[in-house]
Amino acid sequence: MILFLFAINFLLKVQRGDEMLILSRKSGETIWIGEDVELVISEVKGDQVKIGIRAPRSIEVVRGELRQDVSNSNAESVVTNLDLLKKPK
Repeated sequence: MILFLFAINFLLKVQRGDEMLILSRKSGETIWIGEDVELVISEVKGDQVKIGIRAPRSIEVVRGELRQDVSNSNAESVVTNLDLLKKPK
């Protein structure tokens, strides 16, 4: 019976969707990724969540919007360089 209740609780907290693991966490709770990376839910206020990240310096941590900006900038550079190659001198 205890195992059954544990399984139900686990299924309610962990859901799979669009190839992403979705976890419910409260302020002060943690999530571990592998052996080296710990995510700490620091604060939840309205629609904003503050997350602390403990990871070795060898692991790059970048906010999603910054990564997208760099990707867009790189794509623009490639197009510009291709346009330069097409222009006759």
